[in-house]
Order: sequence, then C-alpha cells, then structure tokens
Amino acid sequence: MAFPPWRFFAPTVTAVSPTYATAAGGTTITITGTGFAGVLGVTVGGVAATNVTVVNGTTITARTPAGAIGTADVVVTNLAGAATGSNLFNYARVPDAPTNVVAIGRDKSASVSFTLPSGNGAPVTSYTVTSSPGNFTATGSGPSILVTGLTNGVSYTFTVRATNAIGNSSASIASAGVPG
Repeated sequence: MAFPPWRFFAPTVTAVSPTYATAAGGTTITITGTGFAGVLGVTVGGVAATNVTVVNGTTITARTPAGAIGTADVVVTNLAGAATGSNLFNYARVPDAPTNVVAIGRDKSASVSFTLPSGNGAPVTSYTVTSSPGNFTATGSGPSILVTGLTNGVSYTFTVRATNAIGNSSASIASAGVPG
C-alpha cells in the first residue's frame, strides 16, 4: 500500500556511527535522525549505499560504498525530501608508519622519539613502541615514549606503529641499536 506524501516529513540526519570507516567501503553504518519513514535511498559521498534498512523512524543501517579519504556527506532521501549529514562521517585508512625513529639508551630503559605520520583521514589515537630483542612495548600519544624493563648492557632496536580508528600502521624502520 502506498502512503500519500503528506504523511511523511522531510528527514534529518543528526549522527553517523562509526564516524570513521575504511575507504574500501563495505562498513555497516548506523544513521540517526528523524523522518526515516518512506526512505527511498541513502548516499555516502554521493554514491548509493547498499543494504539500506530502515530500523525505525529514527534509525537506518546501511553498507558504505568505496570512497575517497576524507569527509563524506551522508544523504537520506524520502518521499518528502532529502537531508544531508555533513561532517558526520569520514573515509580513512590505516595511518602511515612513523619515521625517523631515534632511541636514547638510559638506565634499564630507552627514550624513543619519532616523526608523527599522516593519519590518512582519521586522527592517530596512539603509538606503540616495540623493542628487539625482548618485545618490550610501551604505548603513548607520541612523539616520545619511554620503554622500560630493559637490561643494561644489551643492545636494543625499536620500531613504532601508529593506530587510528581503522587499525594499525605497519612498523617503522627500526632505530639504530642502543644499550638498555
């Protein structure tokens, strides 16, 4: 049974979760707003989403298409009009690996500094430093992290990984060896 358009209200889009997803597409997002009765379609970054499901009048789930890294508008269209959610969703990929890793040996520890990488569309939330040998790790917000638990007199190298909402970067090039 078709409903007359006067029974529908123009939609609004107030939130999208998650706010970051892989640029390859295929992520299920939840769109929150109002007026989702009679939805005709959803686009993300101007491309039609798939598997669009109207959960209720305030919630839609959809699978993202592939998109370019950066902010993508989410548009919901129903019989009464369209609503654009701007700055609510971003395509991203894992961050680049940190560079210029330098370690300074201290008593049973090392201070590891590095150049911050690009987050590739999502902010970097943490950095993890790993030693070799021993796989001692320390996590911080960068660009300098103290690794403890080392043995004095042992030579260690260190790699760093960056993490954002999409995942972990590859490991950086290892630092030069320094004594613990």
